[in-house]
Amino acid sequence: MKRPQPPVSALPNTGPVEQTGPRQSAVRQWAIHWVYPRSQITPLGSSQIRIGRGPENDCVLEDASASRHHANIVLRGGEYFIEDAGSSHGIQVNNARVRADVLTDGTVVRLGSTVGVVVHAVSAATPPQIVAQHGLTKQLGSGKLLRVYEQARTLGQTQAPVFIHGETGTGKDALAYEIHWASARSGDFLPVNCATIRGDLASASLFGHVRGAFSGATASAAGLAHAAQRGTLFLDEVAELENDAQALLLRLLQNGELLRVGSTQPERVDVRVVSASHRSLEEWSRAAKFRADLFYRLAAHQISVPALRERKEDIVPLFLLLAERDARGVSAGFVSELLNHTFPGNIRELSNYATRLRSENNTVWGSHEFVRVARARESAPPTTLPERNSSAAPEAPGARSAAQLSREDWQELAQRYAGNAASIARSSGFSESSVKRYLKKFGLRDES
Repeated sequence: MKRPQPPVSALPNTGPVEQTGPRQSAVRQWAIHWVYPRSQITPLGSSQIRIGRGPENDCVLEDASASRHHANIVLRGGEYFIEDAGSSHGIQVNNARVRADVLTDGTVVRLGSTVGVVVHAVSAATPPQIVAQHGLTKQLGSGKLLRVYEQARTLGQTQAPVFIHGETGTGKDALAYEIHWASARSGDFLPVNCATIRGDLASASLFGHVRGAFSGATASAAGLAHAAQRGTLFLDEVAELENDAQALLLRLLQNGELLRVGSTQPERVDVRVVSASHRSLEEWSRAAKFRADLFYRLAAHQISVPALRERKEDIVPLFLLLAERDARGVSAGFVSELLNHTFPGNIRELSNYATRLRSENNTVWGSHEFVRVARARESAPPTTLPERNSSAAPEAPGARSAAQLSREDWQELAQRYAGNAASIARSSGFSESSVKRYLKKFGLRDES
């Protein structure tokens, strides 16, 4: 019997939603998500919106540091602009004080002590919600993430393979579990990190082996795919899967059969396969780094998980949820720094900051605490770059020259540090001039 799905619940401390301007029936909407000191949403549907502390404004801010009439948002030439209306403390856009500026998707706006994010997306005027509260971890998001989880629940009711693409730390494993949960399959959800099973043991680990199949195989053994019988096998970082294991996985997807290493007798199994990677399988298959026929089988359906910087409106409520604090535990300056950070580590990195806040005795976290912790993270020892299809331990970037790194290596570094040459240089040990040269060579940094 199909398990009933729980209702999507709003975050308990989410404040009232202010609906200013006419309701928009268009699929795409503009809105400002005010995320601090309380949650409220201002859809941008009028040619001019007055913002301030006074009750006569279209958007009323409950903020003593805001002016009675603080700013205006005007529609001009098809674009929205925010303009200072002669306020006492001015306006900040992306941490810079301005008189006026254009608003684009992801723009961070601060008026007095009120901080918000401009959103241009499907269902922009959707308040933060717990989109998944069972299984691995709670996931909180507004319209962008809500649509992704709705897609996952719909695909969960099919039996076709699903491929999830997203940067490291975006919560691909939680989304995979959502697919399994929605499928109501009676077996277990079995996650496997393909990057950790290397060399000749990859095929045996996944699909089992018979006695004598290789040195040390003194008895037959079932693989991880056997353990997922009538359940879901989640192959995380599937792009790192060894070539021999790719061939056996293709057979499983085509025929529903497992072939143990060293055996000639296939076994029928009932296993749903969900896979994920931070890499583009389509690009890797075109570059002959991944079997094209396997890519087409795995990616019958694809889901893309947005990076945290692509849904800034979710950062503050998610941080407070993880830190087990309310808005009184952070300052407006801290919130501005948080929203303007690029978060190369996504939710995983945000969770680290939240853990730090929980462990410290500060009554309120200000911007200087965030900058201190963020800089400490950037100056940490060099991170490692995994070598695909190699059983040897991965090298740190500094162990090789800049010229020896592939385009994929540079792309991974650029994604991890949002194209910041200084941060990449600190983490890798390369000179900043070398980093800039190779970022430019591979087109990984906006030089404008």
